[in-house]
Amino acid sequence: MTYLAINTQHLTALEQLSLDDFLQAPKPASYLILDCRGVDLSTLEKLVTSVRSRYIVYGYATAKQAALLGQWGHFDLTEIWEAPDFLALLDWIFDDLLFTQGWNLAPDEAAMLSDDFTGTIERRGRYELFFDHKVAKKELLTTFDPLVRNWMFKTYVRPYRRFDKAGKYLIEFDVVADDSVTVTYVFTQYDKNYQIVRKEMIDARTPSAIFEKLPDTTLDVMIYVEGQGQAVIGKVWTYKYKYGLGRFVAGDRRYLTAQNEPIDTYYMPGHDTRKLIVGFSGALNEVPQYERMSMAKFGFPVLLFADIRSRGGVFQLGRNLNTDYENEVKRLIDEKLSENGLTRKDLIFAGWSMGSFSASYYGVTMSAGDIIACKTLTNVGKITSDTWLIYKMDGAMIDAREYLTGRTDKSDDEKLDQILPKAVAEHDISDTNFHLFMMHDDELDRNVSFFEEVVKPRAKTLTIEMHDGFHAGKVREQNAFIMARLKEIKDKL
Repeated sequence: MTYLAINTQHLTALEQLSLDDFLQAPKPASYLILDCRGVDLSTLEKLVTSVRSRYIVYGYATAKQAALLGQWGHFDLTEIWEAPDFLALLDWIFDDLLFTQGWNLAPDEAAMLSDDFTGTIERRGRYELFFDHKVAKKELLTTFDPLVRNWMFKTYVRPYRRFDKAGKYLIEFDVVADDSVTVTYVFTQYDKNYQIVRKEMIDARTPSAIFEKLPDTTLDVMIYVEGQGQAVIGKVWTYKYKYGLGRFVAGDRRYLTAQNEPIDTYYMPGHDTRKLIVGFSGALNEVPQYERMSMAKFGFPVLLFADIRSRGGVFQLGRNLNTDYENEVKRLIDEKLSENGLTRKDLIFAGWSMGSFSASYYGVTMSAGDIIACKTLTNVGKITSDTWLIYKMDGAMIDAREYLTGRTDKSDDEKLDQILPKAVAEHDISDTNFHLFMMHDDELDRNVSFFEEVVKPRAKTLTIEMHDGFHAGKVREQNAFIMARLKEIKDKL
């Protein structure tokens, strides 16, 4: 990351510029560091207008300054402004890809039941356990963990990604329980000799809690359920927590469908309202990845979607392929079109990897003007059936398959593979331009023939840029491709 200090006094390691000097001769940097003290509002407005993209780190803003900067999503880091390691903290804050993940519940056989348990434990999908105990609560002591009394059921929680970095994380629990039932999570950290360094107990009724991962420790998490009644235990959601930024989800707004499925979005308004860019992340890639790509620098309003369901995403499709999810995504897009006085022909969809499917699918079904898809995926059945074997992703695609169909039956491949081809056959894409970035040796899905033989005859234009390598390669070239296509589209307006 590169930084440029503006109107600051203490960051002697960086080049110092006054705000007026920067406005007269802007210089490139990943982030601008701005001390707002002594800066008048009109000058600050000039800076925000000239920068547009989301890369100002600021401190000591007045309420009006903060409102202006916050409108464009810039970062208030007053909390750590005077820290001696301020620049190192910035590297940590912005250079790591933030992630949001649900933790998997352990297999049923890992569960332990107390001798007095006479109820029912049922698995409902990979991430959900149902607890029902009808006998009155008894005073029990367990030799497994004397800190937790009266437990009837105990199981492990397994983080999808090990906490390999020390730091703070925001934890949220997806638990619905009767008032008579208590669900407790016990977080235990061990040193290299497997000696306990820290043990914390958190009641799942707590809306959220900050968990601090200590350096050089391993983590073990267990769930204890006690009491008479019922409880449904779902995922444990983990959000990377960073200084001054609060909770980082996939976007700044979370919507829920009628089926209670989350849709995470991030919206940046633009001054050039001739187009609306709609972006879809790849699996495990969230808003900071988009920020580094700086889609907003073209001045168009940008609406970003990230899919954090089922360990990284399920292609922006609804659970069991219900249409409520799809309709809500389209409603959110149409809402931003209306706000900017645009129609669906003014849409530019962009996405890569998992997001390439979403960009293609929603671009086709909404008859968008342009679709930019990188490392294109079309055969959802094949991908969710085979990818877990290719990458050994700890069952991530099995989870996606279970989410989309309610089961993991190989016979569902064809139905899932036909989602995009069926959409192409049923919608008018005669005014849609396809801009595709593909890998010659893509091990996940090779679909050049589909686009050449099925899509191209129906589309307005279709161009493919091929690159050597596998699916995860050529990230810089991919990002440059997206930026170049956006510039071309703007230049033709």
